[in-house]
Amino acid sequence: MKSETTTGGLKELLIQEGHLDEESAEHATERAEKDNETFLEAIMGLGFVAETDIVRTLLKNMSLPYIDASRYYINKELFKHISMDMAKKYKILPLDVIGNTFIVGICDYVEKSVIDTIRKSTGLRVQPYITSFSVFMSSLRALNPGTTSQPDNE
Repeated sequence: MKSETTTGGLKELLIQEGHLDEESAEHATERAEKDNETFLEAIMGLGFVAETDIVRTLLKNMSLPYIDASRYYINKELFKHISMDMAKKYKILPLDVIGNTFIVGICDYVEKSVIDTIRKSTGLRVQPYITSFSVFMSSLRALNPGTTSQPDNE
């Protein structure tokens, strides 16, 4: 079953910023549906948009700071605050808990409601930062070799 994500937001932002044309966006959308992947995974796989352009677009439009998540040791214990499936679905990487603040890196467009859900479920203040998809993927692979960015089928 295809997971529902808010990747329509990323598609619209990339078109709006001039990084993606309508035809390429449609092609990526079709691939995402066919291959059961997110729009982000499809455009990255097709090479339609440079990762730096995705990061810049998210930084500009989500008004969040950037974090180099590759400098963090990703502790499996942090996944008690967010499930691995949720992390994969929304492309959210748990980075640290400092006091009552849960620091996460995101590499895809994420609705505020998702952050609110994490805040409510953890009781922690959630501080999201933008990070890159490649760092997200390498961090997940380091935790679980052979992992994909897709949530596990239930």
